[in-house]
Amino acid sequence: MIKHIFCDLDGTLYNKGISKEDIKAIEEIEKEGVIFHIATGRVFKQAYKMVNENFKLNGYYNSQIYPLLHLIPHCHHILNIYELF
Repeated sequence: MIKHIFCDLDGTLYNKGISKEDIKAIEEIEKEGVIFHIATGRVFKQAYKMVNENFKLNGYYNSQIYPLLHLIPHCHHILNIYELF
């Protein structure tokens, strides 16, 4: 069972806003117990504002994560999650 989903913002979840379909899908997976996280190269304040205008996130904001991915063991698993979107 999937427990966590990490999603990028720009060009992935956020395209001139977050679509109603995406918001509904996120709310549905959260009801099933999946924790939805934002992983972005943006600074926290920007990422929080972009998402919080649309829905309340049950996970974390991993801002400016991309420069740090090489420090995370087995980070290719994280990158594979991004490819699903």
